[in-house]
Amino acid sequence: RCNKNVEAADHTAPDAEGKCSVCGKQLVAVKPADKGSLDDPYTVAQAVADCKQLASGEYSEGYYYVKGIVTSKPAYSSSSTTTAYSFSIKDALTGEDTLDAYYVYLDGQEVPCVNDTVVIYGKLEFYSTSYTTSYEVTAGKEDDPHASVKKVTRGESTITVDEVEGATVTIDESKTSGLNGTTFTFSVSVDAGYTLNSVKVNGEEVTAEQGKYTGTIAGNTVVRAYVTSDSAVPTDLSLTKSTLFASVSGNSYAAHDGDHEVGDYSVNTSNVMGQNNSNNTYGRDALQFKANGGELKVSGKFAKLVIKIITTYEYSRTNKFTVTVGGVTQEISTNSTDDTGETSGSYSVLIHTMEYTLNMTEVQEISIKNANSQGALYALSIEFTVE
Repeated sequence: RCNKNVEAADHTAPDAEGKCSVCGKQLVAVKPADKGSLDDPYTVAQAVADCKQLASGEYSEGYYYVKGIVTSKPAYSSSSTTTAYSFSIKDALTGEDTLDAYYVYLDGQEVPCVNDTVVIYGKLEFYSTSYTTSYEVTAGKEDDPHASVKKVTRGESTITVDEVEGATVTIDESKTSGLNGTTFTFSVSVDAGYTLNSVKVNGEEVTAEQGKYTGTIAGNTVVRAYVTSDSAVPTDLSLTKSTLFASVSGNSYAAHDGDHEVGDYSVNTSNVMGQNNSNNTYGRDALQFKANGGELKVSGKFAKLVIKIITTYEYSRTNKFTVTVGGVTQEISTNSTDDTGETSGSYSVLIHTMEYTLNMTEVQEISIKNANSQGALYALSIEFTVE
């Protein structure tokens, strides 16, 4: 359409400068009408039905308002210029259709939690590869405006306590649920013969003030006290895809986030997932650490740490794991490299071994983190030894 608003066909043929060939005015794009509105948004089922009309990798012509209940913990992504979240929504918690909100901005709204109801504004996309298929509400092409959360209505979530031997958690007023974003208080008592190492709410450590802990409800909330027996004999810890994520289903970071029991230890992960594909792990099981923040935490008393990374010559980012013990952070360097004899394109597939001496004299929390600003890291194994 030219900016004289003449819709005749001969007013839509631009010349070399993008001007109307009839009247000489600059042509202006006509924005497709939005589908739905903030007050009358599409349901997830309606949005998914429209996604199914698209070819793989195709975006909808216009933007949609879609309303749904958050069913997965929003995964945080950031760069020097953007901050966005990714999560899934359904019409009901047990609904059949799922729409993935991918890389959406908050635009002044609160960070949504599981069980919240949101309205999202973005383009629809049907995304399909040889190993996954998803229906998404996202930004569209690079020159399109970003997708965003337009409204958040807080939902009701549960509060539960992970029972552990040697400690008792008591929630004040026997509270078992509440609105997301509200707080609750609780106390922890430790039995004789045990030492309290930490207390966490949804995997985040909290500290007591005058004997009371405060937690914030953010989705179905879990409280846990971490203790060790004073008479327990420390054991080695081996972390692999099978030992760490044996009971996890789903192929997103959010599905893998949280606490995992491995032997005598509880391991907390954030933006770490199990992976096995031909492009990055070369058919091997591995732990995939997201760029710029994939992190694993465990409390223990260890002597040595060994990490084995799989990669190729193409990637030089093989020494950007950091380890933090007692508040001190250091980068782990490669000690040795083995050529597997395999190739990926014109590159050799390599296994880098990183060894780090811990010599811990007491039980402390250890953090292992991918410090790369770009590119995931793939660990075949992470081994903690006690001596």
